[in-house]
Order: sequence, then C-alpha cells, then structure tokens
Amino acid sequence: MRKLICCFLLLLCACSKEETPVITGEASAYAMHEDEMVTVQVAMEEGLITSIEIDESFEDTTKKTLGYDYGMIAASSIQKEWFEQIEYLEEKLIGTDGTLLLNEDGTAQDADIVSGCTLPLDSIAQAIQSAVEKIKEQ
Repeated sequence: MRKLICCFLLLLCACSKEETPVITGEASAYAMHEDEMVTVQVAMEEGLITSIEIDESFEDTTKKTLGYDYGMIAASSIQKEWFEQIEYLEEKLIGTDGTLLLNEDGTAQDADIVSGCTLPLDSIAQAIQSAVEKIKEQ
C-alpha cells in the first residue's frame, strides 16, 4: 500500500508541473528575398533559456529542412553547413539570457561561439530578443 501511495504522489507531482511556454520571435533575414524570415522558438525559466530552435526561411522551405542541400559548407571557413552552425549556437544559448554580443560584421564576439558558428547573427539576435521580450511581458 505504501508503494502505491508513493507512486500516486509521484504521478500527481509530475502531472501538476506547469509546462514552460514556448514563445516565437521573428526578424527579417535581410537576405536576397525580402520575405525571408528568421524564426526562433524559445522557452525560458527564471530568465534563462531552457530550449531554443532557430531556423530561417529559404525560398519555399527552411534552411534546417534543406540540411546539407543548402550548400553552404563549401563557403564556410569552418567547413560546417548552416544547420550545423545553428545547432551549435542553440547549444551555446541554453542557460543564457539570449543576449548575443556582436562585432561590426554581425558575427559573435564570443570566441567559443565563433569556433562553431561563423554566421552573421544580426537577424538571429533580433529574433531571440523579440521572443525574450514577449516572455518578459507575460
């Protein structure tokens, strides 16, 4: 009986935990096509990112969907495709407030981020800040 009560209490605690909302932020990608957008989906707890997904529209799809077919790897100084660099950036943003300090060319000032993501991050930083501001307004 004692085990049954413990199991019930654990189940009750697990079910009663409020799920962290995921908020979307967007910014113009400043790409060749005006309608291309950077979209981020961010979840935060206590002012720190707990999950983040970043993607950018490209023609009729997204760069993450294209994967290796996007074809950026040949032009990459670190020989990484767009989605690989973004996945690296997403990992680095977990546990932060989402602030990205950028150089004049839009790349990250943080050497650790630059080691895995050499992309211009202006639009991504704007989209993250858009989502973070929405979270703070809740």
